[in-house]
Amino acid sequence: IININKQQISNKLGLTLDDYIVFLKHPLSSSKDESFAQMEIAIKATISFLENNGLNGIGIYPNTDPGSYDILRAIDQNKSEQLKFFKTLPREIFVNLMRNSKALIGNSSMGLLEAPFYKLPVVNVGDRQKGRLNAGNVDFVGYDEDEIINALNKAVFNEEYRSEIRAQENPFG
Repeated sequence: IININKQQISNKLGLTLDDYIVFLKHPLSSSKDESFAQMEIAIKATISFLENNGLNGIGIYPNTDPGSYDILRAIDQNKSEQLKFFKTLPREIFVNLMRNSKALIGNSSMGLLEAPFYKLPVVNVGDRQKGRLNAGNVDFVGYDEDEIINALNKAVFNEEYRSEIRAQENPFG
């Protein structure tokens, strides 16, 4: 994979990316009926965090599991200049987007498997991934706006916490 810096990513995506987070949330089939409401809480909390801190976010569309249409509807109904969503991204952009991000929020397995490689703090919202082995870089939170915002503040701005994550061993190699 070619190493692409933030400026090159910004140019390719047509955005200004200084400090940013990545948002990647999938539906949980066991609670697909709550997908819209859950996604709306996660998006609103993230947008509030971004706006209050002058940051940007890059969102990636969910997988196609049951409940994904409701997640897409929540994305469409909660548009923001601070949080831009993309259907797909080329691999070299996605990998470098993660490499240069301040944090990952959502519930993707990427937070457990790949994020530790990049020493990336993760805010995992909801029960998807809960109970799985992780490197200690994951903060599991519920669907509460204040809890999500507090976890994002810790992940992005708490230097002691970020140092702990940089020192952690990745159990997945």
